[in-house]
Amino acid sequence: MAFDGPTPFDGDPVYMYLDEVEWDQPDDVVRAIREAFEQTREEPYVEVDEGVWAWAAAEMVAIALGRPPKEAPPEPWGPAAERLGKSRAEQLKTAALAALEVVVDDERSEIAELWNERDDAPQFAEHVAPLRARLGRR
Repeated sequence: MAFDGPTPFDGDPVYMYLDEVEWDQPDDVVRAIREAFEQTREEPYVEVDEGVWAWAAAEMVAIALGRPPKEAPPEPWGPAAERLGKSRAEQLKTAALAALEVVVDDERSEIAELWNERDDAPQFAEHVAPLRARLGRR
């Protein structure tokens, strides 16, 4: 698997996006997040890198909504998410949930497929359930 931890920030895939976004520019961050969600929904099968990036983008939306995870993500993602503001995050929330539906589907997502093959972990959908709840899906 291309990442090693319980969050999307615990491995290499999400770091590929460091140079693609002006993290101190909220409009650029919104564009990048929106593109991550759109790409995830449009692809018939989402590779690990794109799935992890969509997962990280959804975490950023939750943070901007004032619903952060227990452990704050590293820079630049945490601070960039806080700069997004609640209004922008509300506009992205539905897209975040739709992208996560794809990311947790092991027939459409490599990250879910690989994760679900592990013997030592809950199903990926269960692992991502707290994030989905923080985004407003119960």
